[in-house]
Amino acid sequence: MEGACLIFLKKTFNKENKRLNPFPHFLKFNQDKNYFSSQKELNLQEKIALLFHYGIYLHCASSNKTQPSNLQGIWSDSIMSAWSSNYTTNINLQMNYWIAPFLGIDDTIEPLLHLCEELSVTGALVAKELYGARGWCLHHNSDLYRHAYPTGNGAQHTLWCLGSAWLVLTLQHYLDFNPLSPLKERIQALLLPCSLFYVDVVTKLDDGKYHTLPSSSPENSFKDPKTGQRAALSKSSALDISLLKELFSRTLNKLSKQHPNYKEIQEIFENLAPHQINKKGEIAEWYAENLLDFEPKHRHLSQLYDLYPGSSFYKDELLLKAAIKS
Repeated sequence: MEGACLIFLKKTFNKENKRLNPFPHFLKFNQDKNYFSSQKELNLQEKIALLFHYGIYLHCASSNKTQPSNLQGIWSDSIMSAWSSNYTTNINLQMNYWIAPFLGIDDTIEPLLHLCEELSVTGALVAKELYGARGWCLHHNSDLYRHAYPTGNGAQHTLWCLGSAWLVLTLQHYLDFNPLSPLKERIQALLLPCSLFYVDVVTKLDDGKYHTLPSSSPENSFKDPKTGQRAALSKSSALDISLLKELFSRTLNKLSKQHPNYKEIQEIFENLAPHQINKKGEIAEWYAENLLDFEPKHRHLSQLYDLYPGSSFYKDELLLKAAIKS
């Protein structure tokens, strides 16, 4: 197994060397201290190449026809590691696979696809039992046994149920760069049932727009305008809006206009709550423009999904300026 993994990694590095600087041979392994050190000062281009190669290694070594890459990869040294080495699906698992589209190696993305296929089964039970909805869903966390129910005890993350949307879109981004992948049919099969769950759970409010309600922005919180206390639940967080707009758009593009689900998805897509700009001129992380971060320098920037890995802010000058300010 180890030998096969090394051969796989070598082929990958050789492929990438054609696009980047050759793998940094100026690194020297110090056996006494058990780490690599550089024999010279690295310039910016060399640092970028080194970091990218390191990312390739981590990705290929921890997601090579195995389970998907989890929070600690395959390097955990504990029986009970931090966060149980689970799959945190409100950004961490997706970030592990942001490199995959550029590498275009089906062997490394297939574990994530297999995870989603299994979650579409357990997630369908959760959608039916917890929401009375069609399709399938996933909350912010799962594990080897593919549970899809809410977990934890903090509203910032526990009640967020768009994990399935983000994972399906992660696989879609892989196809954007690798449209001839033999995994294409399996990836596309996840789109419609994922969309149908959100068709059933969004709420049309008095403004005539469809909203996610309740809604949170994963792991972040805001100041209650009346009390100044920490709060987390609102409606239509920026991340929810971004994920659903892209999910519905891609689903509609794959359906014929005669498909029995086309009109109901189109109705919601065309009337989804729009992004808001808050009083500081930034993308509002929560729908109400007066809701501001409880922690202004919080490490999550979920409201900027449409800068990356999404792209729709680039099509709207006002939103792009607000995103840059954010």
